[in-house]
Amino acid sequence: MLKHASKVQIPPELRRKVSQSLLMFTGLQAIFMRIMCVGVAAVGLSLASSNNGLWFIAGACICPSAVAVFYRFFPLRPYRGDFYAKDMHDVDTDDPAVLRLVELLRSADARRHIWQQAAKLSGILFVIAWAEAIFFWGPVDWSLSFPSSRFWGYLLFCFVLCFAALSVDHTDWGLTTWASREAGRVP
Repeated sequence: MLKHASKVQIPPELRRKVSQSLLMFTGLQAIFMRIMCVGVAAVGLSLASSNNGLWFIAGACICPSAVAVFYRFFPLRPYRGDFYAKDMHDVDTDDPAVLRLVELLRSADARRHIWQQAAKLSGILFVIAWAEAIFFWGPVDWSLSFPSSRFWGYLLFCFVLCFAALSVDHTDWGLTTWASREAGRVP
């Protein structure tokens, strides 16, 4: 999940074409946000599962997969303007570079990337939550039992954090891939 850390710098002429709020999700800030979200999501999953290994697996698979399904039907759209401005508007449809960014975010490459990252996040969540459970509460139970009522609340909490982590990752990937492709384009 952290392998493709931003090595591509987004040039100022491209930075001006997208919202500054999207640029917060690139570089070191993106890495920090992903680590924090994944860590807290793993703690939530560990608390939710009541030391049941089957619910660790279920929660670790459900949350990231649900985010990938969401992005399948509602692809990320770049916006222009300030983050808190009431006049935030969609992309400039007259600018071919921005339209290429929109196409990239709707492409099969983007869908493949989000599913790959969701699969990696599932594995990371499972391993971290399982290790936390063993370290803090002892052996993991693998019996088939109905989850406690708190499981669903923590699962929702885990989903929100997975959504944040994968959204940051997806935004970083989209902007840096777009910038590298635009740099290779001859004017």
